[in-house]
Amino acid sequence: MMIEIEPEAIRHALMSLIDIKRTNAGCEVQLPLFYPNGDSVTVTVAAERGEYIVHDAGSGAMLLNSHGINVSKNLAAKVARLAAHYGCEFVSGRLSKRCSYEDIGVCAAIVANASRAVGDQLLDRKEQPVVDFRKEVLHRIEGMVGARRYRENEEVYGESGYPYRVSAMVLSTDESHPVGLIEPIKDHDSATKKFREFWDISRSEKFGVIQRISLYNDQHPWNRSDLILLQEVSNLVRAEDAETRIAELLAG
Repeated sequence: MMIEIEPEAIRHALMSLIDIKRTNAGCEVQLPLFYPNGDSVTVTVAAERGEYIVHDAGSGAMLLNSHGINVSKNLAAKVARLAAHYGCEFVSGRLSKRCSYEDIGVCAAIVANASRAVGDQLLDRKEQPVVDFRKEVLHRIEGMVGARRYRENEEVYGESGYPYRVSAMVLSTDESHPVGLIEPIKDHDSATKKFREFWDISRSEKFGVIQRISLYNDQHPWNRSDLILLQEVSNLVRAEDAETRIAELLAG
């Protein structure tokens, strides 16, 4: 028997995909849109010079750079045309659009779509397929841990009281409590974001005692400072050494 789906259930499911947090730069809004590599699209809403502006903090362009695509003069012109199609500006790698207070929601959706369109330029690079590092790592972790003790996108809280969705959670043998929080770290942007999250979680009375593991993409060129920061708040492990570290976690 097919169960009828209620509109409110669909609304709730969609709303759970949206995340908003306040940062020094404004309000960071994560939307249910995704770049070709699987990362969700995030935009920032800020007040600048007496008006509101929504921008992607250069995420679309940085995604191309992280996959070895140089934003050449021709590509920059193409991106500028894409931005204009959405009514946005493309300046110094950043997509942005100014708006009134009443139009912030619509503007956030427009900029997010424009940023995704920039990221979609990865799809033109057929000679080098895009690999979803996060999805690949989580699949490996689930295989090592087993479905019974493995959870994805579970909610935990930092000292600030802000809720975070951790990529992978490992439960105790009796499944009564978490013993490990694991995050795949593929580049500078994800390192910065996860450092902030793990730092807040590490200071939480309830979740701070749980082991935190950052599995970083060792095929990616790294700035040493990013790795040092991650090591301050988690156990830093190369992705290729994941099996050994997860085995230790399960044994403990």
